[in-house]
Amino acid sequence: MPETKTISVFEHEKLTLKSEPKFTSKVFEQLEKYYGTNGTPYFSLIHKGVKFNQFVGVIQVGDTSIEVLPKTDRSTPDKSTWRSVLIQMLRITSGIEATATSRSNLKLHSNSIFDLYIELFIKECEKLSHQGLAKKYRKIKENQTALKGRLHIPGQIRENIIHKERFHVEYSKYDHNHLINQILKKTLSVLIQIPIRYDFRSRVKRQLLYFENIGDCIVNEAMFSQIFLNRKTERYSEALEILV
Repeated sequence: MPETKTISVFEHEKLTLKSEPKFTSKVFEQLEKYYGTNGTPYFSLIHKGVKFNQFVGVIQVGDTSIEVLPKTDRSTPDKSTWRSVLIQMLRITSGIEATATSRSNLKLHSNSIFDLYIELFIKECEKLSHQGLAKKYRKIKENQTALKGRLHIPGQIRENIIHKERFHVEYSKYDHNHLINQILKKTLSVLIQIPIRYDFRSRVKRQLLYFENIGDCIVNEAMFSQIFLNRKTERYSEALEILV
């Protein structure tokens, strides 16, 4: 597993192929692809580089982690200082307990903003799996040999015009295999494939066991607009906010 390369920049700062050796053409091409035709609020494209906006945090591109640090005092240019400020801000706003914070100080390295995001996400997944993953109703359309639910006429005409013994049916099923759990599982699956700390990898593997019967999905930005939390799924909000 390749080691993560970290690039640190300040908000509103430019990053170009000439200014940073770790900022390779491959990384730039991936950011261009992510920017797409609709753009993103986090950065803008410039000639052979990007300019970051007012958002702070971390962007992971393959094995390269780009930290965007807050810069409110130009007289303090040291990036390690502002990295510590951002980590402390994230800890406070995410509600990590003081005891957990003091233990984490021993494990966090200087390039650990991405580690902190991962730790927050894993922590939320562990809380959800401990409480029990939520179930939701989902609509299923499939071909069966018995009539279950209601007959889906368009599907019946399309697929069973010859096979009269089969029924294209539509029915509701109440289980864990819904969009929200699929997104969390996909994120955990991605974390297994990228360079992360060994202790995180072990925790992610344990969490994937709880999502064993959850289907796969291709996650995109539009998918999050389809999510509507209710009384049973409100507890997923923090995990989802980390991903958005």
